[in-house]
Amino acid sequence: MLKSIKSLVVIFIIGCLIYAVRFLFVGNEVRYENINLYLVDFGITQVYTFALSFVNSAYFEFIKKLQFRNHDVLKRII
Repeated sequence: MLKSIKSLVVIFIIGCLIYAVRFLFVGNEVRYENINLYLVDFGITQVYTFALSFVNSAYFEFIKKLQFRNHDVLKRII
């Protein structure tokens, strides 16, 4: 349970960083008419980050469970 909460907090922080970097690149081009539009945009970024993090963590957990032989790692890299 504690690991899940810690993962969600890390995912939220990553989402905030992605939003901040996107804001730095876009700059003043985006104007929100009200706070609801801002929250929707921020929420979409968080959902995107959650989905991407979930898929990545599932993939890396799958890779951890695989049993590699001596030269299989090199074959998978190439």
